[in-house]
Amino acid sequence: MKKIEFIRKIIQTIAFLPIIVIAFNNLAYFFVFILIITAIGGAFYCGYLCPFGFLQDIVSIIGNKLKIKKKTVPPKLNSALKLIRYILYILVTVLSINIIFMLLRYDARSNLYLVLLGKQINYAMIISIIIFCTLSLFYKKLFCKYFCIKGAEYGLLSFFRIFSIKRDKNSCINCKLCDRACEMGITVSTCDAVNSMNCINCFECIKKCPIKDTLTFGLVQQSILKKKVAFAVLIGVIYVGAFHSDYFLKTSTVDVNVKEAAVNEVVEETAKEAEIDNATYYNGEAEGYNNLIKVKVGIEEGVITKISIVDHDEDWDWYVMAKDPIIDAIIEKQSTDVDSVSGATFTSIGIIEAVKKALEEAEFNK
Repeated sequence: MKKIEFIRKIIQTIAFLPIIVIAFNNLAYFFVFILIITAIGGAFYCGYLCPFGFLQDIVSIIGNKLKIKKKTVPPKLNSALKLIRYILYILVTVLSINIIFMLLRYDARSNLYLVLLGKQINYAMIISIIIFCTLSLFYKKLFCKYFCIKGAEYGLLSFFRIFSIKRDKNSCINCKLCDRACEMGITVSTCDAVNSMNCINCFECIKKCPIKDTLTFGLVQQSILKKKVAFAVLIGVIYVGAFHSDYFLKTSTVDVNVKEAAVNEVVEETAKEAEIDNATYYNGEAEGYNNLIKVKVGIEEGVITKISIVDHDEDWDWYVMAKDPIIDAIIEKQSTDVDSVSGATFTSIGIIEAVKKALEEAEFNK
């Protein structure tokens, strides 16, 4: 297990580099790959690729070097607090509740991504990163366990995974070392197979187990394997179909670069692009999930002919969900009175409001 731990740290270190973060945000297929891996084997992204998870690990190691004893959250309170990230995930992706949206503007994970992408963030966002990093001196992965909505998404998707950590109850001596080692507060010593949505496959429990092969990682029991496979496939199909179908239907027109610098940087090889563009363009901006979304709206003879996202700081997968459906709907209806995209509510609203601002500018300049 020491070899696996070493490999994990190498992967985490590489994934923390800004150039890799930028690459991840630019690869549309990357998130589809992560979703498939999660459905099969659990939330490997959280344990191996998340920069903020790695940053918390670094601070935690510093705390250990300083001989700061890690505190534990009481079991009943831990069980209650673990629900928070799932509640936040539902509120953000399904329900349009502005106060939650405002609070999650200070999501430490998203804010660290913005820093690594070279974007400016305000002092409150920096403080949110510092607070959760400081807490990592005293608690294991407090943010990941209770507040990370992206972790909640991966956790929900991993519920029916077919590869998991298994415990041989016949050789287990009930020493509880696995429970104390778990970064996510899971009671491993009571599981035949770890099916917790909080498991990030760090394998610390396996490493600390004193009895060889009592804890192993592999296929779940044959008795439930077929059901798990069926559910994993079903959930994967539903998820990809509902939230990512727009990408697969329009791969020739999706802007692969998540940071579109300007509308003229993206050239589509279509007949329309060969025509003379007589549209007058107007700028608009509005708050998205993370920060401002900036758009350009082309209007020709009173008709909206083109809408382009000039700049944004949205998470890539939510951006892909919202961008084309919202733009197509506005152009088709010639109105901003369109529905937001479920699963990317605040990104959708940000695009709609930015287009409204551009149309207001157009009206003012008539």
